[in-house]
This record gives sequence, structure tokens and C-alpha cells, in this order.
Amino acid sequence: MTARPHVRAVIVNFNGGPLLERCVDALAASDGLARIDIVIVDNASTDDSLGAVAKRPEVTVIALPTNGGFGANNRAIEDLISDCPPPGRLTRPDVVALINPDAAPAPDALARLASQLSATSRIGAAAPRIVFDQPFVELDVRGRVEVESAILDGDDVSSRVHGAGDTIRLPGDHGPIWIFDGAGTLAVPVTPGSQRLELVVDGGGVVAGERVERHGTIQVDVARYEASPRIQNAGSALDGRGWGHNLAFHTPVDDAMSGPSVPLWCGAAVALHPDMIRAVGGFHEPYFLYYEDIDLALRGLAAGWRTVHVEDAVVQHRHSDRSVQGTALVERHQHRNRLVMLARNAPTGVALGELVRAALTPASIVVSAVGDSRHRAARIRLAKWRLASVARAVPLVVRAIIEGRRTDLADRELTRAQTFAAAQRPEPATADR
Repeated sequence: MTARPHVRAVIVNFNGGPLLERCVDALAASDGLARIDIVIVDNASTDDSLGAVAKRPEVTVIALPTNGGFGANNRAIEDLISDCPPPGRLTRPDVVALINPDAAPAPDALARLASQLSATSRIGAAAPRIVFDQPFVELDVRGRVEVESAILDGDDVSSRVHGAGDTIRLPGDHGPIWIFDGAGTLAVPVTPGSQRLELVVDGGGVVAGERVERHGTIQVDVARYEASPRIQNAGSALDGRGWGHNLAFHTPVDDAMSGPSVPLWCGAAVALHPDMIRAVGGFHEPYFLYYEDIDLALRGLAAGWRTVHVEDAVVQHRHSDRSVQGTALVERHQHRNRLVMLARNAPTGVALGELVRAALTPASIVVSAVGDSRHRAARIRLAKWRLASVARAVPLVVRAIIEGRRTDLADRELTRAQTFAAAQRPEPATADR
């Protein structure tokens, strides 16, 4: 890669709000580059997020009439996919950087990522150290405790809370319900000066030193806790069943990785070599949301392209700002698309085995609802979402098998990814952007 590369940074926007302007400001402040073109592919936004950035000289807007999902990235790289003329006034770049509108790279991040890409060495993707843009406080939880919602100084942060340890996650009215059964931690994002956290809880146990004996509210003085920045993604990996994971999820930002090589990358922020895009093509657009980045990364891997993690290239990210964890949108697409991804990339036995397992899962969730009167509605809701995801996956899986899979990832690659994921402490739930 040239010393000062020409970067085309692509943002797919849908109602990005003020975070889109933050993203563009951060990209425009990038140093060490010969040139940066910022392309915003707007998925028929209904807010005014484009208003502040559309007229900036470094910005090119591609406005779409409908929401094309994450695959709309293809509209900004069609010249690399099919060798057609670049869109608008753009010229061919040395590097393509994909970045979410709720992310913000450090000034040197793009240059550091670009420096690692190499067609000669077949390094097709450089994954940054993606960190949460808010630090977290971690609260100890002991016993059988349910956390239904979290209000921080009057702001509902329930959708951005994470549970770890002996937990399960169910859909709730304000975000996920975290059910602890044993020992675990509740990680809550905070801002400078945060004071009072209000948790709606139930069960029997202890949360942050407060005894929980029934349904009610406890107050936590978060100012007493030391907040620490945390990693959201340091590269991605699949486990043996084809679940996608964020590597090093929620580990301290100073934690070192075991090495630069990682199996896959996350679409929230990544730098790609144009030659890899030309070789393997663009995103598979029927995914709409989730797993299209893993699909493209797997196709690159099968074609001999590698991914490296660049730990000193830092990107701040408002994790799941637009797509909230524990909602129908996220659950249906994540579970449907995992099955489609396997049908397109994994050995046939793995793909069909996971399809059968996914089809049986709703029944097991319904059985668990019988003995859980308190969360019966949430479990039934989750079962319906899972059933819908399988029903929507079947025609896409059949189509992928009939048309012939784009790749056929060897068992050894899945095993390698599974081993790597176990060593790098990935998040326990399906990875999301």
C-alpha cells in the first residue's frame, strides 16, 4: 500500500441523527492520507441527518428510494465489483473503508489500517480495535435475579446494558431482560458525571450490594464505581456452529491480543483492499441486516485473502444505536441470516444440521415458558421470532443450495475459527453491529 493512500470511506445511513455528523467530522479529520472521499449511501432516511453533511465538499451522497439495508454499501463500490465507472465525481481508491454512521475513527486509524493491506501478501482486510464510545461500570450480581430495565440519571439505557456470567436474555419492553442464575456482572454504559442508576429488578439475590427479594426498584450510586473503556470488537470469528462473535468483547481496552491474525472482520468499521473486492464481489444483498459482512469475509478467506487486526487503529462505536438488541428486527434477521450464511459458505452437513436445530428451538422455548409464568409472554414472543426466522430462512437456504454455494468452507476452517474464538474470549451472544 502507498505511504499516503487515497481512501474511499463508505457510510450506509438510515436516520443516523447527530451521530452521522460526528462520523463525517472524524473521517474528515483523518491524517496521513493523500485524499479521502466520503460516500454516504442514504437508505431513504426520514430524519434530517443528511442536512448538516450533504453539502460538504468531501462528501458524495447516493440517495436510495428505499431502505436497502447494509448491502447498500454495494452502491458505493459498484465500480470495483463490476468494473464500471465510479459513481459521481469519484476516482478509483487505494483503500475502501466501511464505517457505520454511529462510529468515529481516531485521526490516524485509517492510515494505520491502510498500511497493513497488501495484495502481494493477500491481506485483504484490516480490522481496527472497535471500542464502545462510552465507558462501563460493572455491577456484581449474585443469586436468581432479573434486571428488567436501567435508567441512568433519567435516561433509559436498558438497550445498551450487557449481562455476563450465568445469564439468559429475553425480550422486554425497554430492551433485553437479563436473568441471572448464579454469579455474573451487569455492565452499564455511563457518561462523565453520571450519578444515579435506577434498576427495575426481581427475584432473590444481590445486585451491587443491594438485597433483591421481590419485584421492585433499587438505586445504585454509580459515581462510587470506576468506569472503564471496553472493547466491542477486535476482529470477528465463527464458532463451530456458525455463530458470529465479536472477539475480545467487553475486555479492557488495554488488553493485548495474542497476535494480529484474525479469521474475520466486522462491518461496523473495516478497511478493504480493492483487489479483494474485485476478486470476490460485493455484499449479498438479500441478508438486509447482519451476517453480510461475515459472508463477504468468508468468501475472501476461501479465495485466499487474510484479515489482520490492527490494535492501534482505534474506532469509537455507539454499539447497536440504530438496531436495538433483543428486538424482533434484530432477532429475526440474526437467526435467519446465520442459516443463510451457512448454506452459502459451510459444508452441507453443517448447514442442514443447524437448520434442523433452529427449527426445533422454538418448541424448546415454548416448553420453557410453561414453567415460567412471569416471563411466559416474553418466551412465547421469542419463540415466534425464532420460528419466523426459520420460515424466512428456508427459501433462501434452498435457493443457495440449488444455485450452488459461492464457497465451500472446509471443516478445518470452521474448527480454526472455533478454536480462535475460544482463545480470544468472544461475546457469548450473536455478534451485531
